[in-house]
Amino acid sequence: MITIGQYLVACHLVDAHGAAERFEAFCYPAKQGRRNLSPRTFLIGSLLSIQTNGSMRYNDVHAVLTTAIPPFAMVELGVAVADRHEDGPRVARVCLTQDHLYNFTRLLRKRCRADGQAIEPATKDALLDVVNRIIRATLPTRPDGSSAYCVDETGVWAWNKGRKVPKAVKDRPEYLEDDITVEEVRKAQARRSVDPDGAWGRKTKKAGGSEAFFGYSMHGMVRAPRLDTGYGDCPGFG
Repeated sequence: MITIGQYLVACHLVDAHGAAERFEAFCYPAKQGRRNLSPRTFLIGSLLSIQTNGSMRYNDVHAVLTTAIPPFAMVELGVAVADRHEDGPRVARVCLTQDHLYNFTRLLRKRCRADGQAIEPATKDALLDVVNRIIRATLPTRPDGSSAYCVDETGVWAWNKGRKVPKAVKDRPEYLEDDITVEEVRKAQARRSVDPDGAWGRKTKKAGGSEAFFGYSMHGMVRAPRLDTGYGDCPGFG
C-alpha cells in the first residue's frame, strides 16, 4: 500500500515546479478533447508505480491508482467518486479503467511521433523540461547559493547491440563507392538500428580494465559546496 506520505511526496514532485502544467500542455496543446485521465494523475501514478513496482506499464499504474493509494487520494485525483458518510467521504465507485490508461498511452505515442518518424527535437525538449522540473523538486535549496556540482558517469547497456562499421570501411575510406563518407555509412547504419539513440563507447569492467559497450552514458550530478570558499565545516570536505 502507498502511504499518505508517499502520495504527498509524489504530488509535491509534479506540482512544485510546474511539471504537471507543462505535461498537461504537452498532452493537450489545444486544450480540447475528452479527458478520462488527467495528465497530472498519470504522472503521480507513474511515480508511485516506479517506486513500488519498478514499472511504468499502464496496467501497473492502474493498479496503484485504483487499489494502492489512500481512498481520499483516489477521490482527489479523480480516480474514484465518493459518497457522503458519517465518518467522512468514502470511495463509492472506482471510475478509472485500464482502457483509460491504455488510451492515454496511445495519446502520448501520437504526440511523440508523427507517422512513425523520429521524435522531433522540440518534442524531446518539451518532455525533458517536464523531467527537469520533477528533478528540480527533489533538490533542496542550498543555503550558500553554491553553483558547484560533482559529476559521475556510468555506462548503461542498451537492450540490443548496435551495428558496427565494417573494419575495412573504417580503416580504408577509399573502398567506399560514389564518394560516400564513413560518417554517412554510420548514419545509414544508425537509421537501421533498433536503438538508434545508443552509441558505442567504453566502460569499466567489474573486475577492472575496460570493455566496449553499446548503450548510453548515465550521468549522476549532485550540488556541492565550492572548494574555494567555506567548505571546511561541510561533511566530507573538511
